[in-house]
Amino acid sequence: MQRMMKPIAATSAVALSLAASAAAEGVDFATYAPRLEARKIAREEAPTIDGDLSDAAWSKAAIVEDFYQVEPIEGGAPSQRTRAYLMYDERTLYVGFYLYDTDPSKIRRAILARDGQLRDEDAIRVMLDPYNTRRDGYFFATNANGAKVDALLENNSAIKLEWNALWNVDARIVEDGWIAEFAIPFQSI
Repeated sequence: MQRMMKPIAATSAVALSLAASAAAEGVDFATYAPRLEARKIAREEAPTIDGDLSDAAWSKAAIVEDFYQVEPIEGGAPSQRTRAYLMYDERTLYVGFYLYDTDPSKIRRAILARDGQLRDEDAIRVMLDPYNTRRDGYFFATNANGAKVDALLENNSAIKLEWNALWNVDARIVEDGWIAEFAIPFQSI
């Protein structure tokens, strides 16, 4: 599944555009643009990025659990549950994911290298479109190992993996799936 995000501004509400579960409601996915307002936290409340969502700050985050498939069946019901968390402070966007899996022993996670191909991995992607162009933006991804992948997105077609931002991510396998935490400084985007 692919999840998309758009921060409006560091000092105003940050919006998360998600692939939300609306297939049953007859939504036109060509124009569907759900939104979730990120919650602001104080800088001193920032979570430790360690693949563990037990930091108190995550309880203040905006949360969404409604997603739909992009592949293999566009608009289909997901095979596993996902919970996404979104918050920010004056300097950083924080995104957390709890990716449930009924059989965590089958989670695919071989890649450790920066900017490695996560195509055949269990992975989560965050795409930011800070200027709301719907063409250009920033791409951040990880797998259950916490591998770091980032790129510039240009004109809906080019992915520039040679771009490397300063950001933090960590992930870990848990008994019912895996968790990923992202900290993306606004200064990096």
